[in-house]
Order: sequence, then C-alpha cells, then structure tokens
Amino acid sequence: MYLARGRDFDRPTVIVLLDGDRSGDDARKKLLRGPHGKPLIDDVFVLQFNQLPAHQLTSPRPQGVVAIEDLIPLQIGVAAVK
Repeated sequence: MYLARGRDFDRPTVIVLLDGDRSGDDARKKLLRGPHGKPLIDDVFVLQFNQLPAHQLTSPRPQGVVAIEDLIPLQIGVAAVK
C-alpha cells in the first residue's frame, strides 16, 4: 500500500478490496493505523466484500460472498487445479 500510494505530494487514488472475514477486518485496521499511527489510506477507499449488496453479487456459496474466491465458479477452480 505504501508503495502504491507513493510518498510525494501527488498520490494516486487506490482502492483496497478486502475479504469480509476476520483477516479482512485485521488488514483494514492495519491500513487505517499505518506504520507510524498515520493512516495509509482514507477509510472511504477500503471496501470489504461484506459491505457490497448481496443481491448484486452472484456466488455458488449459499451464505453469500465473503472472500474473493467466493466469486469464482467451481468449474473454473477445478480447471485451474488441473
């Protein structure tokens, strides 16, 4: 994140997409805390899957999308393994 945002006056906009589980929550906290207590990115640019409207996402997972792999159809996952 630090390298993607840069350290100069001009900082490109970056959006962080995180899983909607505990590890995503932890990653969000670390981004907002930053290495010296200063946030690496504004909270409005951090998006977790559990914040997205469930009716707009299609997933074979009955509980909905929590992690990025929940968006990948099983057939594609099987083909990738092969």
